Amino acid sequence: MEIVFLSVFLIVLGIFCIMTAIFIKKKDLKEVGPGIPTNVVEFFLMVPYMLFPSIIKRILIFLLGFGFMTGAFFLLFS
Repeated sequence: MEIVFLSVFLIVLGIFCIMTAIFIKKKDLKEVGPGIPTNVVEFFLMVPYMLFPSIIKRILIFLLGFGFMTGAFFLLFS
């Protein structure tokens, strides 16, 4: 039963990410970003994200949502 709730949550999160990637304004996308990095790993993950153009950011957000949905369906059907 918990797996079903987790899968539903991941599906909703994936749909939210995909809809955000499609309908977010370019200005809002540039303002969204990580805060101050607290360790070296976050710093190295933040630098490429800040350097990418907005279309690449949209693609990455879309793929993140697609990954959430794929993981949810994998949990449901395994």
